[in-house]
Amino acid sequence: GGQSRPLRCETRFEDGVIPRFCMELFSRIDGLDTSGSCLVETELSYFEIYNEKIRDLLHTSTVEDCRILKVREHPVWGPYVVDLTVIPVRCYDDVASCISKGNALRATAATEMNEKSSRSHAVFTLTLKQTVMELIGGVNQPRLRVSKVNLVDLAGSERASQAPVAADRFREGSNINRSLLTLGKVIIQLAESPRGFVSYRESVLTWLLKDSLGGNSRTAMIATISPSVNCLDETLSTLRYAHQASSIVNQAKINEDPNDKLIRSLRAEIELLKQFVPPDRLKMLASGVEVCPSKVDRGTSPPRGGLDTRTRAVSTDLRGEDVVRAVSGLDRAERRVKECEVELAKERSRWRSVFEERLERTEDYEAKIRELEGELLKERRKVELEMIRMRAKLEEDRRIKDKIAESKQFLLQELKERCDGLQKQMGEYQGIKEHDEQRIDKLIEENQELMHDVELASKMRVAELNEHDSFMEYIQSDSATSGDSGILGKLRLAITNINDKIETMKHHPT
Repeated sequence: GGQSRPLRCETRFEDGVIPRFCMELFSRIDGLDTSGSCLVETELSYFEIYNEKIRDLLHTSTVEDCRILKVREHPVWGPYVVDLTVIPVRCYDDVASCISKGNALRATAATEMNEKSSRSHAVFTLTLKQTVMELIGGVNQPRLRVSKVNLVDLAGSERASQAPVAADRFREGSNINRSLLTLGKVIIQLAESPRGFVSYRESVLTWLLKDSLGGNSRTAMIATISPSVNCLDETLSTLRYAHQASSIVNQAKINEDPNDKLIRSLRAEIELLKQFVPPDRLKMLASGVEVCPSKVDRGTSPPRGGLDTRTRAVSTDLRGEDVVRAVSGLDRAERRVKECEVELAKERSRWRSVFEERLERTEDYEAKIRELEGELLKERRKVELEMIRMRAKLEEDRRIKDKIAESKQFLLQELKERCDGLQKQMGEYQGIKEHDEQRIDKLIEENQELMHDVELASKMRVAELNEHDSFMEYIQSDSATSGDSGILGKLRLAITNINDKIETMKHHPT
């Protein structure tokens, strides 16, 4: 994205290529003979191609009011911009004023590579109409020549990887690169196969420059490169680009009426034949006197100075009766010229009427086109409103989608946290389960030991009870046999004594 240097016109020393071209053009126009035989009219237009859309830079003074125009293709005149502002200019100051006005409205922005980078291609068109008066049939007839000069300031290609930019700058750079790529593709197609298919319509830039690239024109391209090592790839690409463009061959021809061309060639032939006829014979022809072969000076030879090789060869062979034939041929040529002039006048009259008729039809067509454009504008407004509504709906759907995505993300996060908590609880539960299983195993072992002890204790109790029963039986049998003197009596006496001591201790604790 370089600066728009070719279109600058600040001072005379810092003028770009285009202002210098315009200064030289008007200096040459001022040097022409404009007293009446030659009249030159100059018109200009200035527009830019921004994001593949055409904006008129001379229609208004503010960027917001710049019109977006369309491109159409005429079957004869070729591609053109509909309703483009065309301003007549008379001097370079008028051109500089238009350039300054257009530059103020051009799309520029600051990037990492350039503080004021051009974001569009600019096309500055000069139309020159040269009217030359020529004497045809004794009447001065105007002969019109029209030339069109397209001065194009191309925006530089960009690489997003080298200069990070915002979304708008990235979209602008993408459109610039796409149009330059299409231009390179067209140049390659014209260089390799000029008469084959050329994809002009893939880009607005190449479509508008169709005649300049491969039509009836002379085209010059100025390629600028950078000395920096960081721009080596771009420099090589630009050089290959320019070398490919230099291989295109255009054959420029003068656009003129074929009748005018025929008359000019006949006049040149008459002037050539006049060099072979003596002056007195020319006077006799002009006065209407018939020229006889006997009156022809057989020793007269045509002038040799200023003639080419073919003319000299012809003049060497012209002797005697050949001069008479040349004079009669001259007479026939003059009559033919007069007849052609009369026919040309008739044809011009007929074509003027046809042109006026077609002009009326064109006006009717333009009225219908304006009516259709009005209907199209209404339909476009409806479509724009529908697009706005659809865009609002899409925006609402996008917001809902974003909310759903946020809710989904929140629920997924919460589910993840719960899964992590559940997994942690499962781990704790597994540990507790293992601990409880160990305790249960231990309690089972203790229970088994206790059951074993209980079983032993029960066996010992049974043994003790058996012994007690045996002992009680023994006591009863002893008490039955011995009375109170027996063991039972002694036990009873000992128990009575113990109870007496207890009662005594209750009443006298000291």
